[in-house]
Amino acid sequence: MYEKAINGKSHYIFQSEQAFRKQFPSEELYRDWKEAPEGAWAVTDDGQVLEILKKGEMRKGQSNSYSPYVRTLLGMRIINEHTDLSGTPPKHIYSFSENKTPTKRRLEREKYNGREFIFAQYVAKGLDPIDAYLRSFPTNKRSHAELSAKLLLKTKRVQKLISQKIEEKMDSLGLSEEWLLDEVREIIENRGAKDNNKLRALDMLMKIRGMFPTSEQKTESLTVFQGFTPEQLKAIQKGDTKKLKSVEAEIEK
Repeated sequence: MYEKAINGKSHYIFQSEQAFRKQFPSEELYRDWKEAPEGAWAVTDDGQVLEILKKGEMRKGQSNSYSPYVRTLLGMRIINEHTDLSGTPPKHIYSFSENKTPTKRRLEREKYNGREFIFAQYVAKGLDPIDAYLRSFPTNKRSHAELSAKLLLKTKRVQKLISQKIEEKMDSLGLSEEWLLDEVREIIENRGAKDNNKLRALDMLMKIRGMFPTSEQKTESLTVFQGFTPEQLKAIQKGDTKKLKSVEAEIEK
């Protein structure tokens, strides 16, 4: 829990809803901070809980139009569909200039939060990233979910979560690093065999598992891995060259 005194009154940021409920079990909590009124508790984009200290409007330059804004312990934010409220408290909460852009903050953050963990699990199971975001975060706007999902898939922390899920799934199918290396060695040592299809499939699986450097994104690897049917994976293990033709077709897509 983070605490800051403003005009003699303490205000807080809780790291999770669970931590917030331990202190305030019956307080109303807004899932979308952009909809929360001044003085209310709201959930941030990275799953923290804080107070909306101030909500108002500010003039856009010399025009007669105004933009709504909020002030919280995470700083000030203009309210629109692209704005992100997350991260750590800035030195000064009364300025927009010290805040990094939403995209930069989300890309640079190293530690994943609970919602991002759930999002990564959904994606790893094959759910469309947009639908995975809608299920994991407090929004029902597909346009916002599409932009945010693409951004999350670029972050190292989410890619790492997906990589771990890939490895868990491959381990459950018996496709360990040791097994893959043994299979490749067997093909190399058996000079008389024509195992091009199997070798290509093994090469792809090794890339997916991250056994040697590749520029390929893990999310792209997962898509290919999910394209393999259980029968095709068994064919790789058994060396069934007839079924391996369909595996090769998957790789060439």
